[in-house]
Amino acid sequence: MFPEVTVKCCVQLITTPLVHTFNLSFLTGYFPDIPKIAKIQPIFKKGNEQDMKNHRPISILSVFSEVLEKLTFNKLKSFVEKYSILTDAQHGFRGGRSTETACQSFTESILEALDNHLNAVGIFLDRSKAYDVLNHQILLDKLEIYGVRRVLKSRFKSYLSNLIQFVEITKIGNNNTLHRYSS
Repeated sequence: MFPEVTVKCCVQLITTPLVHTFNLSFLTGYFPDIPKIAKIQPIFKKGNEQDMKNHRPISILSVFSEVLEKLTFNKLKSFVEKYSILTDAQHGFRGGRSTETACQSFTESILEALDNHLNAVGIFLDRSKAYDVLNHQILLDKLEIYGVRRVLKSRFKSYLSNLIQFVEITKIGNNNTLHRYSS
């Protein structure tokens, strides 16, 4: 992992090779393996601190990975907008929309139904850790159904394979010494 400070200090030296690498990645559909190494740090949420279920795993990726992911996101977003793939009811991961706008839209739908003397029904699902159990092949098949094919689909497939992660737990000992555990 390269600290951001290190990258900022030598940005003039690495810009040309990075642009070349990123462009090559888009041309070939290959997402390099090195930026896919994630350091996982469990962050305490609430409850008993000794219970690992009360910690949220945070993936820390390299600065290079974040840039490459952002470029990929922008390309996919452009594709999705160009072909109007998302329904207007989709609020997550869209600019200018949030859980608040989703709630507002839902409330308006209920009020409209009641005004028209109709029944209003809501079904709510909370898939705990839904992304942890997401089948990558199903995701790739869905992308293809929506028109993501060839190089862009290969890029997603490459990104989702050979992922490497390690866990780092930082703990302050009794004598205020910092201990790091990696596995």
